[in-house]
Amino acid sequence: MASNLNSPEYVLLREILQRERRLSGLNQEEVAADLGRAQSFVSKYEQGERRLDVVDFMRLCDVLSTNPSSLIRELRKKLKEQGRDWKSPRFARLTNSGKNG
Repeated sequence: MASNLNSPEYVLLREILQRERRLSGLNQEEVAADLGRAQSFVSKYEQGERRLDVVDFMRLCDVLSTNPSSLIRELRKKLKEQGRDWKSPRFARLTNSGKNG
């Protein structure tokens, strides 16, 4: 299942990551240097021109001194508040059948 870089989920994730970078007091150049990447790497994921893989996401969280799990929890919570269920239909069936069983 391909994900669109401009999907509500990615837009929200980008907003969260930008906020965390700003809260950390770092600019794009400083984050890029800590990641061993070019500043354009940071700019592109913040602008929705490229995806972050899980390894890059974990490294970024380390640079920003934030917990990756807390960012994922925040993303899921905000999506749920927007009426967007993150769970796949299969996962929902499995968890619902456990509650009813």
